[in-house]
Amino acid sequence: MSLLSYNPASRWLQISVVAVVVTILIFNTAYYSHQRNLTPPIVEAAINQVPAPELQKPELNIAEILQALYTPLKVPIDAQYFTDPEGRIFDNTLRPIWTESLGKKLCIVDIDTRALDGSEQVMGPNLLDWNHVDYSGAGMMNHYVYSLIHGYSYHFIRTTPLEDRSAYWTKIEALSNTLEEHKCHMTISIDADATFMNLNLPFEWLLNRWNVTKSTSLTMAVDPNEPQNLDAAHGGINLNCGFVIAQNLPRTKEILDAWHHCPDLNATRYPGCARWKKTWPAEQAAFGEYIRYDFDGPEDIHSIPCDEANGFPGSGSACSGSLVRHHWSNKGLVRGMMSDAVMYGTIKRVHRNFREGIDDILIVDSGEDGYGMLPEQIEEVDGEEKTTEPEVEKEKEVVEESTEESQQEESKEESKEEGKDEPVHDEPKEEPVHDEPIEAPVHHEPEEEPAVEEQKEEEEAADKLEIKQLEIVKLAEPEEKEEPKEEVKKAKEPTLFPPEPWKKA
Repeated sequence: MSLLSYNPASRWLQISVVAVVVTILIFNTAYYSHQRNLTPPIVEAAINQVPAPELQKPELNIAEILQALYTPLKVPIDAQYFTDPEGRIFDNTLRPIWTESLGKKLCIVDIDTRALDGSEQVMGPNLLDWNHVDYSGAGMMNHYVYSLIHGYSYHFIRTTPLEDRSAYWTKIEALSNTLEEHKCHMTISIDADATFMNLNLPFEWLLNRWNVTKSTSLTMAVDPNEPQNLDAAHGGINLNCGFVIAQNLPRTKEILDAWHHCPDLNATRYPGCARWKKTWPAEQAAFGEYIRYDFDGPEDIHSIPCDEANGFPGSGSACSGSLVRHHWSNKGLVRGMMSDAVMYGTIKRVHRNFREGIDDILIVDSGEDGYGMLPEQIEEVDGEEKTTEPEVEKEKEVVEESTEESQQEESKEESKEEGKDEPVHDEPKEEPVHDEPIEAPVHHEPEEEPAVEEQKEEEEAADKLEIKQLEIVKLAEPEEKEEPKEEVKKAKEPTLFPPEPWKKA
């Protein structure tokens, strides 16, 4: 039935009701729309389960964190001495060659043909779990952290395997390709099983230590002096290719190119080099037997002592890797070396913060009323805690009381002794008259007089009392602080590296 079937009054009533309902709906829609516009962003975000942009924290930059952590711990590039965590002192008493940081011009590179993309590897889909990370991941993280601390460049170079040679040969050309003006002025090629042991020690300091000049092309560490490490042609100790320092120089490019093509020049320049294409130690044997004797100029190839940049403690050799550690065996130790290197530096900063906040951290329990001693009652003198005057006065009172008691005991003992020493009266004593015969007295062994024992105890008590009094007097007297004497370090003689046997005199 339509509205037209109603009488006029009914029709107007129906129209009025509809109009009122429509008006209410329009008003409510406008009101709640306006209220929604007034809703705070945080409430609206919560309703939509989307975090408000202003509440999102900016991502922390690990490079900035590491630099802030290690900057106070960095050894100056021109420092004359460096003491490692084990107490060994390394000197740099010669005039430093490198005085400023190379920054991004110094590149640290890991070169490998392997993808290293397993679930627990550094290039894998998951973040590393330190409990399961392999040696390559631990070593590469050490190189990366070291580069972040000092502002160097870091790269992982994945090379393509060569058809006719072992994978080791790919490192030579990859190293050469990094030495470009727009890339690296100096490149450190380091194996994944080698680590920088002192993260706070700039590499420029090591260059000064090893006397690497700005004209030195290649620098490598010497291998242990063992039969398997002697080159077949000349019997010289090989240089290890797991740690190579290369500078962007024309001579460096020439050396690397000859090294890379050594097997190809088997019939002409380097006869017999082809046998090292796939036979271990491959490119290292080719370098030791041919290249270093071909390029024997004073600045061509420089060596580093084995004990400083090769090997590791427990390797069974004379090489402990005190500055750069290389685990050519027992590679499982790399992970521990990485964590040690990090903790050597961070524990100092953590402990320094601990000491700076000692007033809030330290609470001394007096044993009587709980936390009874106030922080200001403790003085820190040379890292040791020393009690202050209130405790000294209290201890003096205790000793004085004990002194008075001991004196009173001494006077009593003296009076007893005086009573024993009194002379016997001459007046005769009347003997009692016994009607019955007197029985002979039973003989008893005479007891030792306690005078000797008492005298010993008195002497011991007097000695203890005198020692205690001396201690109190010493505590009461103001402590004379001696002027700190500067520790004079005996400068070591500059390290003299033996001349390389392959170099011309």
